Parts: sequence; C-alpha cells; structure tokens
Amino acid sequence: ASRGPSLANDLLNHHYIQHKAVSLPLAGEVNIWAIQNTPFFEGQDLLAEMGHVARISEELLGIPFPTTDIILLVVDLSEKWYSVRAGYAETHVRQWTHGGSVWALARVLSSYWFFYPNAEPQWITEGGAEFLGAYVEDRMGVEDLVDGRERNEWSYIGCVEDGRIENIRHLYHILLSGTWEFSLESGCLDKLGEYLLHSATTLAGEAPIMAALRELHESVLVRRGDTPEDRIYEVFLKHIPMDRREEFRTLYQQIHGGAFAFDESDFADDYGDEAELATPIAIGESIRGSLDYMFDFDYFRFQAQEGKRHLINVSHDDLWERSLGLFAPDGETGLDEYWIIRQLTPAGPGIAWVADSSDDYYVAVRNFGGETGGYTLRIDAVEIPPDDHGDTTSTASEISMGEVFSGAIDDDVDIDYFKVSAEEDRRFRIVVKSEALEEFHVRLEWPDYRINKYEESHFRNVIPLGLTVQPRVSGETFIAINGAKGSVGSYTIQVIPESR
Repeated sequence: ASRGPSLANDLLNHHYIQHKAVSLPLAGEVNIWAIQNTPFFEGQDLLAEMGHVARISEELLGIPFPTTDIILLVVDLSEKWYSVRAGYAETHVRQWTHGGSVWALARVLSSYWFFYPNAEPQWITEGGAEFLGAYVEDRMGVEDLVDGRERNEWSYIGCVEDGRIENIRHLYHILLSGTWEFSLESGCLDKLGEYLLHSATTLAGEAPIMAALRELHESVLVRRGDTPEDRIYEVFLKHIPMDRREEFRTLYQQIHGGAFAFDESDFADDYGDEAELATPIAIGESIRGSLDYMFDFDYFRFQAQEGKRHLINVSHDDLWERSLGLFAPDGETGLDEYWIIRQLTPAGPGIAWVADSSDDYYVAVRNFGGETGGYTLRIDAVEIPPDDHGDTTSTASEISMGEVFSGAIDDDVDIDYFKVSAEEDRRFRIVVKSEALEEFHVRLEWPDYRINKYEESHFRNVIPLGLTVQPRVSGETFIAINGAKGSVGSYTIQVIPESR
C-alpha cells in the first residue's frame, strides 16, 4: 500500500486470484498464488509456468525452494497505469497487453532465492536473481543463455560508459554520497552483479559459481543484510578451480573493485582522505599529489569566486571523470546534483562549475580501483562570456507553456536553464529541436524535492515526440539543456501541457 497506493486500493475493491498446490522435488508441497487486477486470459496456465520456474531453480541451485507460498502479483497495465515495485512477501510482473505473455516471469520468481528485506549487498542479491533468471529462461526456451549474457553485457557497458562507473565498489560510493547523475532506474548494481557472475561462469564453469551461490544462500549470508564483502569473495574463491584462481582475482578486481578491508595506516599518504583533513589550494595554483593505494581519496579546500566559472582539472593518465569530486561548503554534499559539467581531456578529468557564493568548497581526487600514481591538480576561475540563458537556476529564463523559445549552447561547458510554472501530477511534454546539436542532455529539477530532486535524459539531435514529464511538485520546474560530448549550436525548446 505504501509503494503502490492506487493499485492497492483497486485490488481491495476488485481482484482475481488463481491458486494450486504443486509438489517440488526438493521443497515438497508448496502453494502457488497469482493475483491480478483484471481477469486472467482464457487458456493461460500461469500457475503451471510458475511451478516450472520453481523446479528449474531448485535443479540449478540444488537447494529447496525457500518458501512454501509463491505469490505473484500480475499487474495489467493495459487499462490503467500503476507505479508499483516488488515487495518482500510478494513479487510482481507486468502484464502489458491483453493476449500477451507475462514479462520476465523467470527472472522475477528467481528473486525469491536472494531478495529479502534490506538484504545487502544488492549486487549479489539482485544480481544473483538476474543471473539465475537467465539460466531459468534458457531452460524454459524463453531466451537462449548466450543471448541473455550478451544482453547483460550491453547493459553493463551502458552503465560503465554512460554512468562513468569503474566498478561495483565505485557505484556504491556514488550512491551513498548521493552524487549520481545517471538514472537510478537503470538498475546498474543489478547489472554489474549479474555481469560479474556471468563472467565468472565463463571463466570457471557453471558448477563452481552455482555452488558458491548455494553456500551463500545456505549460510544465510545474503539474507542477513550485513554480509561482509570479503566473505562473499572468499566463498567464491573457495569454489573456483585452483588453476583459474589468479584469473578470477583479476576479474573480480576489475568488475567488483576488490573485496578486502585494509588498515590505512599501512600506507603512506600525502593528503587527507576526508574533507576535515583537506589541504588548502588557491585559485590559479597547481598542486602535485599522488594516489598512493587503491581507494585513496585526496581532499583539497579552495575559496570560490561567486558568479565565475571554475575550471578544475587533474592530469593523470588513468582517471575517469568521476574520479574528480566537487563538494559543498559542508564538505559532504556532492555538487553533482547541481549538474556540474564533467570533462575528460587528454590530460585527465575536469570539472566546469559556476559558483553561487564565495565560500570554501572542496574537491577530491579519488581512486576507485584503477591505477595509482602521481597527478597535478589545478583550479582556475574565469569570467562567463555573454550568454542568452543563465547557467544556474537563479539565472534561469522564464518560459510559458506552449510558446517556442530559442537558445544556443555556446561552448562545451555552457548550460541553459529555463523555468516553467507547473502543477503537480499534470503532465507536460518538452520538445527540443536542433540541427546543430549532435547530442544534448535535458535535465529537470524540482526545488526542495528531496526524494527525487532531478532527472536527466540524453538525446541525439532531437527528442522524438517530446519528453513527457510528470511534475513532482506544484510551482517552479527547472529545465536545463547542455551539449553532450562537446556539441555546440542553436536549438528551440517548447513546453506543451497535456490535457487532463
């Protein structure tokens, strides 16, 4: 009811249920339930499909199905859209069209093996469910395992390249710091976890990886909610054949980012690992530093100049854009949420950012499992050239619903902000057209909306049919545009309200 109140209310008033008991080879008799908000399709034996999934899952893992009641909520979205997420006691699939098949039944039911309340780490609980689901789909003839692995690899590449994620540990750091620009709905923790399991299986074979998952499940590690990362690694390494262990360590390091806690006092360090230990750096000054060990963070403090564009650059051959972090005066709030421009130059990562105040801010050079070694950090402040639309929410241009406005991205660090008055839950479309911009980002911001403050989308040249927006709150909605991958040029923007 808390995650899908509209659906919960409708199900209380009207619902359809199918049920039968089946006998599984290992678990014995279990009850299978299917609950749907519309009538079930004639001739569709959904319960038999669910029983088939349960049997295959038992066969793959070699342990009994973990519950005596398998409950599936089938959400038919053909007549009404519901926003719904999976819960602990139940899971759900979406029934998209009348006469169509149930989407991803195998993968959803596979989550029963791994998904528990607040279970962590997510990469192994959700990634394990996705991994097992791919095998179930292969056994059921839904999707060939080779195709499933290839699709997961493309998802992995998309997360790494679009989200600029180096590995699983890096992604956890981004999520915990609340500084991710890439859409959380992409489920990158799940995809990276599944990719690690598929890659390990390709390296060592199916049996060792299934045995490791079985041990993790039987020892209640993935159900306790506080599984140590090094313990998970040890379980996998235990089952990997001896002649493959060195390759597995390398693979695990690459995709996961390592698993072992260490005493930082064992390592020489030139700069502090947190804001409280930050080293002062002046505008226009260059500082030499060194990433001395994996996951070494070097913090610096500088006084910004209000209204000026700050160019923060690091020279290092192996660092990605996200290895450079910018933080508010509290030293903790990541300024990614204000859509700073990240760049990856031939010399290394960079940030272009307009300061709202002349306060002390913090920058961190961070290693997320890649190469260590020396670097040079430099911060400059420059005047912003004349611009048609402001680079911040405080200088945004006001636009009206229905009117067409013109703009131009003048250089690779220009951002154009617009503001429009919107009503909560009254949708509108954003139409951006350009013959000059090869690629661009569109970003939406809702002031003081803490649950989901912004959303961002990446487009090539034009948004077909427009970007549909569901306002989070009534009042000012900010729309920002910038050129992706250095694109510059003119464009038009129009905000079109949808009828009630």
